[in-house]
Amino acid sequence: MKPNIIWISSYPKSGNTMVRLFLSAYFFTQDGKLNNFDPLKKITNFSDIRLFNKIDNFPNITNLIEKPELITKFWEPMQKILIKENEKIFFFKTHNACINYNSYIFTSNLFTKAFVYVVRDPRSVLVSMIPHFGFKDLNQSKEYLISDKHITYVTGNILPELLLSWKTNYGTWKKFKESDNDLGLMIKYEDMIQNKNDTFVKILNFICKKLSISVDGKKLQNAIDSIEFISLQKMEKEKEFMEKSKYAKNFFRKGVINEWKENVPSEIIEKIENEFYNEMLELKYL
Repeated sequence: MKPNIIWISSYPKSGNTMVRLFLSAYFFTQDGKLNNFDPLKKITNFSDIRLFNKIDNFPNITNLIEKPELITKFWEPMQKILIKENEKIFFFKTHNACINYNSYIFTSNLFTKAFVYVVRDPRSVLVSMIPHFGFKDLNQSKEYLISDKHITYVTGNILPELLLSWKTNYGTWKKFKESDNDLGLMIKYEDMIQNKNDTFVKILNFICKKLSISVDGKKLQNAIDSIEFISLQKMEKEKEFMEKSKYAKNFFRKGVINEWKENVPSEIIEKIENEFYNEMLELKYL
């Protein structure tokens, strides 16, 4: 049995959705053009309870609400089921840190064929998380951003995710890549905005190489054109977006970089820069 999962991973509000929209346009439409959000359903959240219900004796929702860390016991069994089912390639979204929790691993190269990790300036993530999670202010957002106890709870069909801090989330996926350098591709959100064509060409070339298939140039360009931010905002207004948080007015909010410069007090910026100094320096955010 060969590994058959391709992860689109990131800390929340870092550009995960943009990558998935691009890939769903390319792989799950005939011409690479998005006319609605339906193709995105092909790249589901790994934490969807409807997936995990395939596992015998999976705990009930009440248990997972009381002890969200229980989910860690079932990460590996779920991926084993996916490999045994068939040789199909599965694309999954995840915000989980790629951790080993009490000897329960999130994933490994036994299950993972490839992953694309999207990282974003944590000062921008700080601002963008407020409407998404319904945080009351920047201070609350900052506390979650730096906390290694940041876990999401059961929401609708979505099971708990161990996000941990921005630093740990990024660091664990970076370490996974370093364990097998051909396995992962690290992408910066800012490059998706400033160097859109080159960045998405890089993403698709990486995945197609892993799948041993050639790239369709026309379909690729259509997929890139389909994810123009203004077009996505218009589509959300007309058709709504299934992943929009109940706290947010809309999902596709601004799609800009450096928004924090106008919105975040200097003492909060200083706190974040001190907490994440090495990572931000490495990523050229400082």
